[in-house]
Amino acid sequence: MAGTFSVWSVLKLAGRAAIWRTTPDPRGSGAGLGGLILLLLLLAALRAAIQLVAAGPQAELDPYGANALVAWIALEVAVATLLVPATGRAAALAAMVVLLIFAEVVAEAAMIGWSLALRSAFAIRGPWGIPVLSIATFAVAP
Repeated sequence: MAGTFSVWSVLKLAGRAAIWRTTPDPRGSGAGLGGLILLLLLLAALRAAIQLVAAGPQAELDPYGANALVAWIALEVAVATLLVPATGRAAALAAMVVLLIFAEVVAEAAMIGWSLALRSAFAIRGPWGIPVLSIATFAVAP
């Protein structure tokens, strides 16, 4: 198993880290430098897709945006590298990136859900044709 990238073992390591449980040997997780780079590329693609969707239909590729995306991820990895011991650094960084990907997906889903909930709340009309959210805001505000 040494030298191969095992997604399941990295997910187990990330799950144990998320609930603050120690891992006996993080080097045995199967996440080497190649797996870490693969996960970082996946994170970059996810962030680029989120930004592309947020930009709307008239979005264009900006080289400065791509440069900023790569620089931001490099800064995150550099800071995390300073905090992780050298023995299981690749595995620990891979687990951090997996948790970061999960957090990005959850945060984006929450923002989309919140915007859809607000849009539907404004669409619901109360008595006299006033939006329900406006009535609730007026009732709560002093």
